[in-house]
Amino acid sequence: MGDIVLVSFKNGKCLDNILNFLFQEFQLLEGGSEILGTTAYWSDMDILCILPKYINIYDFIEEDASGLYGSLMGIIGSDNINIVKTSRILMLELKMNGIDVDLIYAQIPFEKIETDFDIMDDEIIEGNKNARSILALAGKLIKIQSELTLR
Repeated sequence: MGDIVLVSFKNGKCLDNILNFLFQEFQLLEGGSEILGTTAYWSDMDILCILPKYINIYDFIEEDASGLYGSLMGIIGSDNINIVKTSRILMLELKMNGIDVDLIYAQIPFEKIETDFDIMDDEIIEGNKNARSILALAGKLIKIQSELTLR
């Protein structure tokens, strides 16, 4: 289910167009219960929004059209999106095309995100000054590490 939803979510005009307009560099990766294999029918979709170091938290949560939150709010309506600042990670909760989505802010310490960048690169953790981003990436890193261990 997750792969299909992620593909349709990434191909959705709204998010893709906004991300391309606001941020030149980004990647969307599955996160949460989907990558840990604990998805249930009531689960929401957790998507890591991987951003380079020059895109800061305010670019993500700004309430006007200069930020992702404000841009999405203008398109999908304020009833369908919420900033979650109180959790250990920074995320936007939104409902898009009937799907509950947690869009999670994850900054990496690179100027440019290559399409084939290695999320297991030690520099991502060692060079990252943003604790919330490290926590956001932790689930993905644990999943990859466990797959490598099982080989």
